[in-house]
Amino acid sequence: TQSTWEFHGPALFPWHRSRVMMVLVVLIVLAVAAAQPDFQDLLDAAIASRAAVVRLPPGTWALTPPSRNGGVHLVLSGARDLLVDARGAPFVCPQMTRAAWMRHCAHVTRWGGTFDWAPAVLPCTQGVVQLVAPNASFVDVRLQAGYPDSIDYDRIWFWDADTRQSLDFVSFPWGAKSTWAAPGVLRSSLPGVRAHISVGNIATISTGSQDGPCHAFVIDITARAGAANLSSLFGNNTIRDLVLLAGPGMGIIESGGYGNLTLDNVTITPGPPLVPGGAPRYLSTSWDCTQVKTVTVGPRVSSSTMRSCGDDTFSVQSDDFVIARMGDVSRPGVPVSMALISRGGPDDGGLFVGDVMSTGLN
Repeated sequence: TQSTWEFHGPALFPWHRSRVMMVLVVLIVLAVAAAQPDFQDLLDAAIASRAAVVRLPPGTWALTPPSRNGGVHLVLSGARDLLVDARGAPFVCPQMTRAAWMRHCAHVTRWGGTFDWAPAVLPCTQGVVQLVAPNASFVDVRLQAGYPDSIDYDRIWFWDADTRQSLDFVSFPWGAKSTWAAPGVLRSSLPGVRAHISVGNIATISTGSQDGPCHAFVIDITARAGAANLSSLFGNNTIRDLVLLAGPGMGIIESGGYGNLTLDNVTITPGPPLVPGGAPRYLSTSWDCTQVKTVTVGPRVSSSTMRSCGDDTFSVQSDDFVIARMGDVSRPGVPVSMALISRGGPDDGGLFVGDVMSTGLN
């Protein structure tokens, strides 16, 4: 006989059938869990065994950050002379936090891998400007289909709907505050925000991380491991064929150590529409596509595409410090003492014994 399964409220099935379905559901869940590799265990085992290559299985995977990773989806810590082959492995991040972290690594090559964020936790939303306040204090943006309906994003950027180019002469967009003007309509308030903005422009409203560390892909050496006699041991890493389709903050950031990072065939561009046939995504990363700072040797970049970010496309910087107190600088040749405060956090670098400071103080 042919069975027909119908759903009538809480009592979905007769008891004898429901037991069969329960067993089937449990088996399906177990099969899915078994099919999903523990990528962090794969990486940890490769580092512990000093393997030369670790291959991540191809397939589209939803990554959940392990509790031991501090909110980061994938961590590669202390790896040396390792090839991580992630070709054919698109990853979808279910939390608005960092996708990958290469910490204290040397001579590591990341090959392949595509990272995007689930629509509900995409670090930006977007819509069409439908009202510009006459007093230049706010704009109303009607969200496009499929984009997150979050008012927690605090940075706004504007685009020409026809050319998909960001608009020039717009006030720097930090500090925008969003509220609901009506269902599906965000009111983004920022003094002077209306300059050169017109009804029909596209607005992207973005943020950094909300569930853990920010930035999509980080290569760094933290202050605690960054003594002058150790910092030169970390670096000479390569990122090849990486694709980032969004980023909660920067796309790629390298900080500390020797540097000499190679970026080859790296793509940082907006991902596909969130719904079939929907509006294209305008923004790639919330902030810089790529930033490199406080390294000895700068990066080498080839055959790469980076665009449509919310700030610098590519920036190379040093860290800076606030001078909290300085001794007498009026006597040439006399040592000067000073107290410095880093603008960054405890893991953003710092000064170490042996670092040389400029003598051109004024």
